[in-house]
Amino acid sequence: SQRRRWHTTSYFSIPNLFSLSRLPLALVFVLVPDTAVRIGVIVAAGISDYLDGWWARTRGPRTTSGALLDPITDKLFVLAVLLAFAVEAVLSPAQLLVMLARDIFVTVGVLVLLALRVPLAGRLQARFPGKVVTTMQIVAVLVLTVWPGAATAVVIITAAASAWAIADYGAQGLRVLRASPQPR
Repeated sequence: SQRRRWHTTSYFSIPNLFSLSRLPLALVFVLVPDTAVRIGVIVAAGISDYLDGWWARTRGPRTTSGALLDPITDKLFVLAVLLAFAVEAVLSPAQLLVMLARDIFVTVGVLVLLALRVPLAGRLQARFPGKVVTTMQIVAVLVLTVWPGAATAVVIITAAASAWAIADYGAQGLRVLRASPQPR
C-alpha cells in the first residue's frame, strides 16, 4: 500500500514526533528526582517507543529519518537517565561504563568503518543481541528508579548481555569489512 512505502523526507511525521518526545522526557527525568514522576517518564518513553514503530508500520510513513531517529532518541534517553544515576551516585563511573559498553563499542566500530571508507548504507542493522541489551538497559532504568540498591545485580546482568552483543556486532563489523572493496 502507498502509506507503507519508505520515504526519505517527513522529518516531522507522527512516528518521528513520538520518537522526539523521548528527548523532553529524558530532561524531565534528569530534572525531577521524584520516583513517581520518574516511573511515569519511563512508562511514557516506553509507550512512545512502541507507538513510533507501530504507527510507522501500520499507518506510515516509514522514513529513513525515522529509522535513524528512533534508535538515536532511545540511546539519548538511556544515556541521560544513566548519567543522572551516575551524578546521583546510584551508579559508579565504572558501572556507568559497563551499562554503556555496547553503545560505546558500536559507536567506535562505526566510526572506524567510516574512517576506512567502508560503505555502511543498509549493511549494519539492529541485531537481536543488541535489542536484548536495549531491553536490559530499559529494565535496569526502571529497577534503579524503584530500587537503587540493585545496581550491582543490574550491572552484572546488563554486562553479560553487552558482552554477547559486542561479540555479535564485532563479528558483523568484520563481515562488513571483509566484504568491502579494499582501497589500493
